[in-house]
Amino acid sequence: MGNPGKERYDLIPIPDDKLLLAIDRGFVKNHRMRRMRRLRRFAVSAASVFLAVSVCANVPSVSAYAEEIPILRFFVQAFQAGEGGEELENVAVLVEGGPKEAVISFVGEDGQTDRALSYSVSSHLAPARLEVIFHGAAQMDFEMIRKEILKATAVRDVYETIARRAADFSFVIALNKGYNYEVMEFADPGELTVSFYPDAYYEKGEPHPDQEIYFLRSQAVAFGDELRELLEQYWKESPVQVKAESGDYLIAVGGYDTREDAEEAAVALEERYGDDFSLYVDSGRMGEAPAG
Repeated sequence: MGNPGKERYDLIPIPDDKLLLAIDRGFVKNHRMRRMRRLRRFAVSAASVFLAVSVCANVPSVSAYAEEIPILRFFVQAFQAGEGGEELENVAVLVEGGPKEAVISFVGEDGQTDRALSYSVSSHLAPARLEVIFHGAAQMDFEMIRKEILKATAVRDVYETIARRAADFSFVIALNKGYNYEVMEFADPGELTVSFYPDAYYEKGEPHPDQEIYFLRSQAVAFGDELRELLEQYWKESPVQVKAESGDYLIAVGGYDTREDAEEAAVALEERYGDDFSLYVDSGRMGEAPAG
């Protein structure tokens, strides 16, 4: 015999929820459905708690208890590569790290800001890493940032990179083999949460941790003027900065599945740059940094 109460519950229509729609828009095309479900559960839980607190606000006994409940952050978006935040002045960037995530907050003259500082995040392979750029950060303690983010099991290294604009600050979070990440932006207060997790499942067409990725690279140079000159020379090719195992830096251009594709790209660029072209084909895997 069926359960009439459960059957009536199952027939209740689920209304459109702006929060869930915002989550859907925040996902890039290649996000897996399992991560979508995880964020949906988060959104439903947050919305339920907010609704419960709002409904009970007029009940004296419950209202008194609700004063002890911390204010929920407002979810803005989730992604692996994207941008957001607002232009803010005189803001310091703080990081609190842990085994599974790093929470980035922003503090101004009046305390923690309502929105995140303007930022952009890009995702790269060979090795797997994300580059974070904060636009217009007034105070940035990189050693504190590095120490906190390295608390995560998934993180292999954290290193500073050269930002194109003098007012920007950028750094890379390099991941260990078999790990992935998710970035979530919140408001009221403004925060970025970078969550790390084991990633054992790969969809067709996605790079596998043991897959060889081919790219064009420079010779390794010291962090500073030589690296800046390479970035300026090849800026039209969207170069990315990679820290080698030796501690020096190189720039890398492109990402190809085969050596043949990488060599074709090198020939095309050599025709464009002539005798000034100095990049060559190299390869690597997602959890490995170049030797140097």
